[in-house]
Amino acid sequence: MKTSIIITTMGRRSRLAIVLKALKNQVDEETEVVIVFDGHCRDDIESFTKIELSYRPVTVFLGKNGGRSAARNCGIKKSSGELFIFLDDDRVPGPDFVKKHREAHQEDCVVIGGRKEVRVPEDVLEKMSEKDITRDEYNRLFTRAGFESSDVLLKRIFYILPFQSLRCLGFTTGNASVKRADIERAGLFNENFKGWGYEDTEMAYRLAKKKIKLVRKPSILNYHLLHDFDLKKRFKEEFRNHLYFFQLIKRNALLKTVVFLLFFQFFARLIFWRLYFRFTR
Repeated sequence: MKTSIIITTMGRRSRLAIVLKALKNQVDEETEVVIVFDGHCRDDIESFTKIELSYRPVTVFLGKNGGRSAARNCGIKKSSGELFIFLDDDRVPGPDFVKKHREAHQEDCVVIGGRKEVRVPEDVLEKMSEKDITRDEYNRLFTRAGFESSDVLLKRIFYILPFQSLRCLGFTTGNASVKRADIERAGLFNENFKGWGYEDTEMAYRLAKKKIKLVRKPSILNYHLLHDFDLKKRFKEEFRNHLYFFQLIKRNALLKTVVFLLFFQFFARLIFWRLYFRFTR
């Protein structure tokens, strides 16, 4: 099955380089990597051209920042695969990442992989981005350093419950795959979501409404390279998108109740990560 790995990025040269190099032995003639630079600058382009890869990605440069939804939609339109794998520019794929996503689509479904958090100093990331990652380095850095955050554990709960409509709350495009036919049937990402949060949840909600099963596969693992963020900006964006998603699901009482309760969880999560970065510098 022809597969397109879609990665959107903005200003994360070191992390992007590590992600792309980790895909080196997983890209074959049936796989393409599509990178969407969401609001690029000259430095981004120059840095990207210096990355040595054994394959040639398809690149898309957006002149201004259009947001996650717009960037992913652009990547979808530029892709030629029958299967889309969505991967973030700070998520290092585990061994056989692509193969496992393909194999998971023996049935008609949407696949959500697992995630572990890794805190790596910026100077170490910079050095890693300048060379190929050996298997020993990969295992030592990621397998031993990885841990699961509270929001990852929370997302697991939604896949234990017998309600497909709630499973959308565990969906994230940092590690997910869906067939082109299914995403075209459900509609592309909603570009009214701006900034961070809920654009992928809303997409999964529409897929579930089309009776496409959402399946969690924790063995399809990638490693999230943690980074600090602007708490005030993140809160403002997620709060706005949270309210917008709440309005879109007004006819689903069960989901609406859970989303309302999650407001308190998401605020606590942002505070946790902000304190984590402050005390682990």
